[in-house]
Amino acid sequence: MQKAVERARNLRGRPAEIAAQVDKIAAAAQTSNAPRSRKVVGRSGEEYFLLDADEVLAFQAERELVWIVTAKQRLLATQTLRTLEERLGEPQFQRVHRNAIVNVNHVRKMSALSSQRWLITLSNSLQLVVSKRQAHNIRKILQG
Repeated sequence: MQKAVERARNLRGRPAEIAAQVDKIAAAAQTSNAPRSRKVVGRSGEEYFLLDADEVLAFQAERELVWIVTAKQRLLATQTLRTLEERLGEPQFQRVHRNAIVNVNHVRKMSALSSQRWLITLSNSLQLVVSKRQAHNIRKILQG
């Protein structure tokens, strides 16, 4: 993809060639069945860790930071929640709140706080509130 972008930049001033190149890139993007990356990069101090998505219990946003929660540690993510959600996607990762995405394979319990508010407990005992907007969707997923 990077090579295609570079070629397109080199074609400035040649509209017919640019249009052909853009069509070629668009066609390649539509037919690409490349699997989504299942790796996530986390940081702790000056060290970077490459984690398999299955190791991740949740992603939590706090102010400007996004944290990766695993069974053993909490690492600083190198991407935004939105990017992680788009990249990892459903059905394994679900947004439960504007500040949290969970790995549904690590949800151990879902308890009602009120008629519209729910609390989920993950395999490491971390508890997260499910927003009203997401409650129905999460209940449906967890019920199978």
